[in-house]
Amino acid sequence: MITGYNTDIKHNDRVFHVQTEDKGVDNPVIESLIYMGGKIVASRQYSYAPLLRQGYSEKAVQDMLDAQHRKMMRDIQGGKFDPEGPPPFGAGLISDRSFDELVLDFVRGQIAAEKMELVLGETQLARAGQLAVLELLARTDLRNLPVAGARVVVRASAPGVSRPVVLFEGITDEAGKVRAGIQVPREYAGGSMIIEAESPVGSDDLSLSIGEAEAS
Repeated sequence: MITGYNTDIKHNDRVFHVQTEDKGVDNPVIESLIYMGGKIVASRQYSYAPLLRQGYSEKAVQDMLDAQHRKMMRDIQGGKFDPEGPPPFGAGLISDRSFDELVLDFVRGQIAAEKMELVLGETQLARAGQLAVLELLARTDLRNLPVAGARVVVRASAPGVSRPVVLFEGITDEAGKVRAGIQVPREYAGGSMIIEAESPVGSDDLSLSIGEAEAS
C-alpha cells in the first residue's frame, strides 16, 4: 500500500513542511500540502483516474507521487511560497562590477545549477506482448525549459531474463519531446521498463511496471 512522504525544509529562516500522499483507488488523487507555522500555504492535486481505466499500477503511482513531492520541495527552495516573494536580484550584494556583469554571472549560476528531468505524459499501462506508446518530455528542473537533443533509451528487464533488452532509442526534438512506440516482449511480463535520458544538462531516468499480457 502506497502511503506518502513528510519532509521538513528550512528556507530563509522559515521551516516548511511538505506532505504528499496517495488518497487511494477509491479517490485516485495524489495530494501535496505545504505548511508553514501550522497553516497551509499551498496545495497541489493530481488525479490518476485515467491510469485506473487501463489497470492499476502501484509502481506508476509511486513514481508520480515521488515526482510531485520533489517538485513541491524545489518550488520552496526557489522562493515560490515565501510570504514576501523571492528576493530581488542583487539583494544584499555589494560589488564594483557593472549591472550587466552581475546579470551574466547570475544567469550562468542558474544554468549551472539546473538539471534535466524526464517527464512522462499520460499513458496507458504497458503490457507484455502489446504496443506501448510513451510521450516523453525532457526539460530543465528550475525553469522548465525544453531540452533538445537529449538521447532517450528505453530498456526492459524482468526476473528470470538474463539481461535487459533495448526497446527504443531516440532523440528529443526542439520542444524537448520524443514519442516512443514500443512492442513489449511477452517474456518481460511482471518486469520493469527503464527509461533513461542523457544530455549536456544532465541525466534522469524513470521506471514503469510491465503488466501481464491480456488474455486473448
